[in-house]
Amino acid sequence: MNDDYRHLGLHHIDEASALHVAQQLRGITEATVRFVGHHPEFEDEFIHLLFALNVSVRNERIEKMVPEPHHQFSFRFSGSTAVITVAPDVDPGNY
Repeated sequence: MNDDYRHLGLHHIDEASALHVAQQLRGITEATVRFVGHHPEFEDEFIHLLFALNVSVRNERIEKMVPEPHHQFSFRFSGSTAVITVAPDVDPGNY
């Protein structure tokens, strides 16, 4: 996939965030995505982004985290699998 994400029609995820996610997920084929809070449009867009990166997705929702996340995206890796915690309410520039 090229680094131009405009063709995905992203409205809730900025291009810099999409690029950051794509760079983190190079070589990843499967991901469990844990969404903090309830943001259906953001969740749909994020899953669409992962599909565009050829990553299969399983998702969960976490109503609240303590302590609250400081980063919009947090990644854990094991082989070709990732666990991504996504906190849409955190400033997108806060990687």
